Amino acid sequence: MKNGSRRPRDSAASLSTSKREANKADKLERVKRAARELFTSIGYDEATTRQIAKKAGVALGTVFTYATTKRDLLFLVSNDLLDEARRDAGASFEPTRGLQLNFVAFCAVFYKVLLVQPELSKLVFRELLFYDSGIHSKNALANRTRTLKNIEGMVENAMKDGEIGRGHSSSHLAWLLFSIFQAENRRWLGLDDRKLEEGLSHLWTSVGLLLSGLSSKPAATLRAPTAVLRKLIR
Repeated sequence: MKNGSRRPRDSAASLSTSKREANKADKLERVKRAARELFTSIGYDEATTRQIAKKAGVALGTVFTYATTKRDLLFLVSNDLLDEARRDAGASFEPTRGLQLNFVAFCAVFYKVLLVQPELSKLVFRELLFYDSGIHSKNALANRTRTLKNIEGMVENAMKDGEIGRGHSSSHLAWLLFSIFQAENRRWLGLDDRKLEEGLSHLWTSVGLLLSGLSSKPAATLRAPTAVLRKLIR
């Protein structure tokens, strides 16, 4: 009887908790949506947290429960998207392929994501360089570390196959490739007319220039095969 008498209260408490969680999730989505829209419409530098709160229909203090600064808000908006892209990019790896193709295929996943919201993507790359504080900095930095590990795995696979000499540091080579990826993204996002095939072709050439100086066999090519590019952009 005692157990039965507690059930209505337990049920009510559970319902109340569910409503609070749903309300919290709704506010978070509204804040993210408002920040994304304002950052891309009036500009990151011009948008204020007060404007974001007003557009989201929440109190200013509520915004700061989700992000400590405006910069942190930018990564609240982008972290989930970039982490999902990294997971999809990691799944593109094929051990029988060469490093150049594996790396460009990996990057192609990010290019496709960045192309959907290029203005927001430019902001993320600009602010990511020295981003080391805020609630969401750990997630952003962890995603970057996981991306580097993905690339390092490709390098180690190439070393195992004899494509690259084993005297090189796999982590350093991964960092070099990642640096090329970032530089190529900034170049491509800065273009007025962004074409996926052009971006990947330019990246292919840059990677080929790096690998030509490292390869134990001159297997890297400086011109991307058209058939390969068309397959990657599908």
